[in-house]
Amino acid sequence: MRQLRVPLRRQLPESRAHGQSALARLGADDPLIRALDLRCDLRQQALTATAAFAWGAVGLITGARWGLFVLVLAALVELMLLVGIAAARSSLRERARDLIIEGRDQIDLPVFAHERQRLRDPRRRARLAKALEDLVQTAERWPTIFPAARPVFDPTEVLAVAMELRVIARLLVASTQDARGAALTERLLTSGTSPLYARNRDELRSTLESILHALAPQK
Repeated sequence: MRQLRVPLRRQLPESRAHGQSALARLGADDPLIRALDLRCDLRQQALTATAAFAWGAVGLITGARWGLFVLVLAALVELMLLVGIAAARSSLRERARDLIIEGRDQIDLPVFAHERQRLRDPRRRARLAKALEDLVQTAERWPTIFPAARPVFDPTEVLAVAMELRVIARLLVASTQDARGAALTERLLTSGTSPLYARNRDELRSTLESILHALAPQK
């Protein structure tokens, strides 16, 4: 049975043409397109739940027996939808970040503009830099850390690339122009598949070289 797909004019209200461009470049099954679809659907359902909540509130105020039931049910549904929207937003941001890293973000969609702006934010870059510095410092004082409180990375791997990590930290705060270097750094620190936690020194060094190249001042 052929699967029907809702046109992207709903999912991308800013421009149907932009939505069709994203579909053409990424494909209907790309995680970013699916996340946009899901977020739009959940937002519309949340509006319906909000209306039901208001209806239940009116019923409760007027003394209708069903008022409290509708109010509580609508509140529970609204809460679940908000959790779903937050999850869809997180997936959308992750995929946008990956596409920025891959250099495939040349699509006129607000999600890419927002993500590039976030990655260029001096405060965000300062937090990433501090996380790298803290990583090295934690590895340096590893023997003094209670075993149950130790992070999941291998301190010997971190110490082997401590100089590169500290250089990256300095470059992150020295300039806010490059989004790709910050995106690579963020993925290194937060992704469960990061070479930082895989104990693969060659892959870790390769990733750090990519970050350094992306952050290096352009001549």
